[in-house]
Amino acid sequence: MKVGKRMKALAAVIGLLVGLGACGGEGVTLIGHDDEPDPNDALGFTPLAASPERLEFTHIIGESPCVQLVGMVTIRNVAQNRVAATVSVTAPLLLRGIGDLVREGSVGIEANQIRQFEVFFDCTQRKDFEGSVRISDGTARVAVIPVVGHVR
Repeated sequence: MKVGKRMKALAAVIGLLVGLGACGGEGVTLIGHDDEPDPNDALGFTPLAASPERLEFTHIIGESPCVQLVGMVTIRNVAQNRVAATVSVTAPLLLRGIGDLVREGSVGIEANQIRQFEVFFDCTQRKDFEGSVRISDGTARVAVIPVVGHVR
């Protein structure tokens, strides 16, 4: 596979982000498939990066707060232009940062900026579960951050 200048530049940016602990320092997940860049995408790669790679928490019925904060998700726009991101969660999870405790919403992220979202458990599940946070840049490219909940 031939690697172009843009891909090398992207790798350098990602290396810098990971090295500096940006996006929470817990890893960067690229949205999209860099092996097959979209020919209609002038940048040749998708402009969003998200972290962490996974969220996991324990909820103790009768002791843990309802709703319970699970963690933070950070989205970074590594492009030179504003990008619209759609963020959604599966039940029994909720998001705050788009509105107050919603399951889905869209936000604009300015060039080289980050947006953070709090992920909450809504306490309706009474057993262990696996959910997810999904982040899309408006194309078919989606990043999925797994969320594992342990309910006791």
